[in-house]
Amino acid sequence: MIGILFCEFLHAKNSWWISKSDLEIKIKFIMALDFYKLGTKERLFELNSCKYADLEKEIFIAFKHWTGLYIGEYKNSRLSVDNQKTLLKIIDEYVEKTDLNKNKEKTKTILEFRGLLSYFIEKGYELVLLGD
Repeated sequence: MIGILFCEFLHAKNSWWISKSDLEIKIKFIMALDFYKLGTKERLFELNSCKYADLEKEIFIAFKHWTGLYIGEYKNSRLSVDNQKTLLKIIDEYVEKTDLNKNKEKTKTILEFRGLLSYFIEKGYELVLLGD
């Protein structure tokens, strides 16, 4: 919960830097999930903990309800093309029913993730997700 509140604070500040008096502290974000193409060691992209938190709350929990599969930041998973299509459906439903202007950072994260999934589906990539 603290991590999610911290991410929301950073989104509100719209910055990776936090100032306190004359002291600035750069925050290094822990990578939550690395995405690889199945059958290769080609790393396609990664999600940091803040982006993972945005996706978990809105998309990954719904995915678990739909499929019984959980995408966790501390576990390894595999996403078939069909699983990715299911994620796209969940994202599309979320976009239809949500005011996307309320949290633009979360919206950006979800739409970027949707774009990546669309590309991987088009290419026929099955994905391996490695949690940190």
